[in-house]
Amino acid sequence: MRTAFALVLACSVADDRDYFPSKTGFKRVYVSEDGKRDVVTVEGTKTIDEVEVLVLKFVVRDGDATRKEYYKFSDEGVHYVGTDLESEDGDDSRENPRLVLKFNAKKGDKWEYKVSDVVFTYVFEGEEEVVVPAGKFKTWKVSCTGTIGSEKNVTTEWYAKGTGLVKMESVTGGSAKSTLSLTKTE
Repeated sequence: MRTAFALVLACSVADDRDYFPSKTGFKRVYVSEDGKRDVVTVEGTKTIDEVEVLVLKFVVRDGDATRKEYYKFSDEGVHYVGTDLESEDGDDSRENPRLVLKFNAKKGDKWEYKVSDVVFTYVFEGEEEVVVPAGKFKTWKVSCTGTIGSEKNVTTEWYAKGTGLVKMESVTGGSAKSTLSLTKTE
C-alpha cells in the first residue's frame, strides 16, 4: 500500500513539473497590453551555490532589456532562486528561494514568502480555462498579493501543462494594470 502511494505521489510530482517546462531551447512568446513582445527561452541548467537551477533568458519589451532568471525544482514545487539583475540589497531569493508554483496543490492552498518587511501571500485558485492569442488552455491559476509601501500589488498567473505560463496580470495600487498573454511557443 505504501509503495503504491509513493508511486502515485512521485508520478503526480513528475506530472506537475510539466506546468513549468524545462526542456533546453523551449521558447514562449508573449504580448503585453501595449503590443510589446517578451520572449522567454529555456537556456538549460547550471549550478549556483551547489544547487542545480534552471536558467531562463528573458528578452523584454521588444528587446529593450534582457535578463536571466534562475529556478529550482523540489518535491514541493518550483522555486524562484534569483536573477542576474538583483542588487546586493535586493531580494534574498538565493538564500531563501521563493515557492512560485506549488505541486499537488488543492484549491485554496496558501503559502507565504517574506522579503525584508513585506509578506507575499500566494493562493492556488484552482483550475481555470483561459483564452490567449496562442489558444485555449486548461490552467492552474495562482495569485500573489503583497503590499509594498502603501500600494497593494496583486499578480495572477495561469500555467498550462506542457506550456508553462500562458497569462499574467499584475495590478499595482488597485489601478495600474499590466497583462502578458502567450502568443506562441517554439
